[in-house]
Amino acid sequence: MIGGTFVGTIMTLVFLPAMYSIWFKISHASQRQTETAELA
Repeated sequence: MIGGTFVGTIMTLVFLPAMYSIWFKISHASQRQTETAELA
């Protein structure tokens, strides 16, 4: 029971923010490529 609470806390504090930042870096990178192609 305590192990589940510990794992949930770690996932909330570490895993989810990491996945969020990875997701938005990929999203912004593809958006930048599109904007660069439109300007050229």
